[in-house]
Amino acid sequence: QYSKTRAVTTDEEALRKLAKAFPNEPVLQHIIAYRKAEKLLGTYLTTKTSSDGRMRSSYNASGTETGRLSSSQNIWGEGTNLQNIPAGKGLDIVNIKDCYVAPAGKYLLKGDLKQAETMVVAEILHRLGFSQLHDKYQNPAFDIHKWAAAFGLNKDESTITKRERDVFKIVNHSGNYMSGPNVMVRTGLKYGIDLDFQTAKALRAKKLQQMPELQEWWNWVGNKLKRDRELRNCFGRLRIFFGRLDESTQREAVAWEPQSTVGDLTNRILRRFFQPGVLPPDCFPVLQVHDEIVLEVTEAGLEDCIKAYKVASAIPLFIS
Repeated sequence: QYSKTRAVTTDEEALRKLAKAFPNEPVLQHIIAYRKAEKLLGTYLTTKTSSDGRMRSSYNASGTETGRLSSSQNIWGEGTNLQNIPAGKGLDIVNIKDCYVAPAGKYLLKGDLKQAETMVVAEILHRLGFSQLHDKYQNPAFDIHKWAAAFGLNKDESTITKRERDVFKIVNHSGNYMSGPNVMVRTGLKYGIDLDFQTAKALRAKKLQQMPELQEWWNWVGNKLKRDRELRNCFGRLRIFFGRLDESTQREAVAWEPQSTVGDLTNRILRRFFQPGVLPPDCFPVLQVHDEIVLEVTEAGLEDCIKAYKVASAIPLFIS
């Protein structure tokens, strides 16, 4: 296979394309499986832990353009990127996340922001005068991924399968941010969902048919960049876009406000957890992953910790 620069490549995307084109060549699947196993072993299953048995990493507060924290191995060579642990099975034997356990007598409590980025997109569209998605979200049970799948597949929402929802989750997130079919295909591969180019192209067209107002938002962002190259999220975070104002820059700018808003909100919740009296005794944060925070808690304090988590996470946002 050839890359965009016409150089020969054997990366995962190229191998998966070849495996799909030549399904009777088992060696291609063996290579893909071997590489997956090698990555899991080297990245997660042989990672150095601290002397007390804990898995630690280093957080970089300025590691992203959106304000999200980034994670990496610490200066003592311990840990890894703990924000990118695969949720699926590795080596067809074990869920990698199951390898990370709480100390004896403790629990790991995870909470995340439900459909957070798409909710911010709904409010941005509402700000621009398009209320369809905003109105849908007034129903607490609304699931945008099932809604999109039902429209895209011409099915009733109640009949949407988990895989169909997962496919349209990729379509929604990528499609909201101007991504084309190739990006959807690559994103699908990352999460174990096999989409071909033509299918991704058709699903993207369906999304724009369902939500034509997205194009108006993209145009607004493009005009804003041409006018002053600046965007602010609802927390006041300023981003100045330097360099060439091409389609790539516009895609980055479109994604920036929802992603930075969710990142800043998650960081605010994390800071609240460190304030005295917010969490019950023996309950403290151990991990932050973009739109979720994991707490370590004793069994006795579990219910109080859940209540405190919900209270600390209730932060009003003003998107104006």
